[in-house]
Formats: sequence, C-alpha cells, structure tokens
Amino acid sequence: MKHLVVLYALICTTMIATSLVTGRRATVKTGNPHYLLTRTTVLMEKKVEPENEIDAELDALFEEAGETSLMTVEEPMFVLGFLDATGPVVAGGAVVLGMVAVVRRLRRPRSALGTKTAD
Repeated sequence: MKHLVVLYALICTTMIATSLVTGRRATVKTGNPHYLLTRTTVLMEKKVEPENEIDAELDALFEEAGETSLMTVEEPMFVLGFLDATGPVVAGGAVVLGMVAVVRRLRRPRSALGTKTAD
C-alpha cells in the first residue's frame, strides 16, 4: 500500500507541475489564460505578411485608421488542462486509494475485542 501511495503522489505531482508549466507558458506567450482545458494549439494575435497587393493595401488602410492589423492564428503548443485531465486523475486516484484502504481494513482479521489478532 505504501508503494501505491508514493506512486500516486508522484503521478499527481508530475501532472500538476506539467499543467502549471504548460499553462503558464501559453499564458505568457498569448496574453490570455490557458490552464483549464487541454489543448494542442493556442490562438495568438500575430502580424501576418499579406499574401497579395490587395491584402497589403487593406492592412495599410487599417493602420491609417488606427486599427490593428494583427491576425488571430493558431500556433501549435501543448497545454495540459486542470479541468479535463489533471483534476480527474488526482480525484479519481484519491477515490481508488480510499477504496483500497477501506477494503484492506475490512478484510483484516479481528478478535472479539475489536483488536487486531496476532498472525
């Protein structure tokens, strides 16, 4: 049982640390919070080079009018979410460990006085 608890603690710690690091990295890069749901891409505001002359003219007109010419693009980046990955694993593992502890306690032989018998 001791090994199972240590393994559970290591897995939970690793998942929480990964979730925090990947969420923080995505938040810093995009400026928007990304920590609740697992993602493989994040949306970023980026300056995109125009593909043709008409797009270049439109970008110039937007800039003259004081509008931003940044485009929203998807960038590949892994984010391990708390809500859909880390949280359920931590909670599910705690429930399983609790059930194992209860079952082990119920199966332990007891004497009439309620103390553990000598094996």
